[in-house]
Amino acid sequence: MTASKRSLRAAPAMSDSLFISVIIPTLGRPQYLRRTLADLQSQSYTNAEIVIVDQSIEPEVTDLIAASRLPVRYVRDHGRGAARSRNLGVHEAKGDILLFLDDDVEIPGADFILEHARAYADASVGGVCGRTVELRADIRSKTASGSRLSVYPIVCLSSGDASLETEGFVNNVKGGNMSFRAGILRGIGGFDERFGFPCIYEEADVALKVCRQGHLILFSPKAVVYHIGAPSGGQRVCGVNADRRFVAYRDRVLLFANNCPRWQFPLFLVGNLALAARPLAHFRVREASSACEGLFAGIRKYLLSGELHRSSTESPVP
Repeated sequence: MTASKRSLRAAPAMSDSLFISVIIPTLGRPQYLRRTLADLQSQSYTNAEIVIVDQSIEPEVTDLIAASRLPVRYVRDHGRGAARSRNLGVHEAKGDILLFLDDDVEIPGADFILEHARAYADASVGGVCGRTVELRADIRSKTASGSRLSVYPIVCLSSGDASLETEGFVNNVKGGNMSFRAGILRGIGGFDERFGFPCIYEEADVALKVCRQGHLILFSPKAVVYHIGAPSGGQRVCGVNADRRFVAYRDRVLLFANNCPRWQFPLFLVGNLALAARPLAHFRVREASSACEGLFAGIRKYLLSGELHRSSTESPVP
């Protein structure tokens, strides 16, 4: 499924009857999380709750919970991984819509939650990807493309620009600003925790599964956040580009295994070997080597090891 111009079928007007759970996984970023929580206090849509899943060594923002305008559920988790923490948030959440935020975002407008809620007036919409503006120039330069978020077929390459200002349907999401109908997300099994820590493609995996179920994902530019891109904490344990490439190519194999027929594997392999080798044109041998190592590590782990493939339809998140 590719992005297309939005054409809404007739639907009743959205009301405030949808209860929204804002789920924020956090790890070692108390100063950024405080800003995100402060921005949520000024939201115009108040039929909502906040669920914080804290994987930090020490509790982060327990002092802010009592003062929150919105009810807050605080979950301590001594594990690691974005997929794991999001699933814990899903388990705790009471909302009809589950809205996921990163812990290092700023919310510039008071109608952010409202814009997510409005999208679900269309019954065919199963998920929403909000607009994400990268504040760090180095991150912004890597994501700017002029095209909407997508996952390329067969090679399972996630790409696209989440900062665009035009609405449309997509088959990918930005993990720090995405929402889903709770029943749909639980029905596909939530997030695949085999993506581990750190991970890259766990949100793309969910997006593809939602689309394969026949639901639409709307890119909503009015549901905007500014992504600070904290230099430490969270998933940022891979400081070297070569290490990030290892994780990306390893996780891409799981993305393929979960969403593509096995007969496409030769094409997947050839396409990703070609992508992995591209840094050689600029004599970046380590980056190419790390990508190939990640690719074959993923193949061994997810396709050759006999590891049970967890069917998302058989293991729903409660």
